Amino acid sequence: MPKPDPDDTSHLDRAIAAWNEFKADHFRSYYPKPNDAKRLWAIALSADWRGNGTQKMERLLQLLPLAIEQAARTPAFSSRTTIWTVCKTASGVERLAGGIASTDYDEITTYNDQILRIKLPEDTMILVRGLAKRLNGNPSALVADILEAWVEQDQSDWGPDD
Repeated sequence: MPKPDPDDTSHLDRAIAAWNEFKADHFRSYYPKPNDAKRLWAIALSADWRGNGTQKMERLLQLLPLAIEQAARTPAFSSRTTIWTVCKTASGVERLAGGIASTDYDEITTYNDQILRIKLPEDTMILVRGLAKRLNGNPSALVADILEAWVEQDQSDWGPDD
C-alpha cells in the first residue's frame, strides 16, 4: 500500500465540505492554510484505530460530519469554534460523533425536530451534491429547500386529517 501523500488536499476538501454543511451558523468560517492537509493527516495517523493510514483517514472523515453536527447542538461550542476545535484529536472526534448529552434540553428538542436523515440512491446523491456545489450551497440545505417548496405547493391538497 502506498504511503499517504500529506500534500494531497482531497481529504481536506472532504473535511471542509463536512464543516460547511454541518457547522452551526455562528461557528467560524474555514479558509484552508498551506499545512492544513498535513495537520489533518497528523490527526488521522495519531488515532489508535486499526488499519493503515488511509483507513484511519477514512474513519476520521466518516466521523467528522457527526462530530460537527453534535458540536453544533452543544452549548459548549461557541462562536469561537473552528474546524480545528472539533477536529483536535481523533479520539475527540470519535467521542463527539458518539453524542454528548446537553443540559439545554430545549435546544436538543428543537435541533432534533429540525433534523431529518434520509438515504438517497448513490446517483441521486451525486446529482444533489453537484447541484448544491453549482449553486454555492450545501446538499442538506438544497434538500431542505426542495422539500419546503414541495410542501408549500402540495399543501392545498391536504385535508384536515393529513
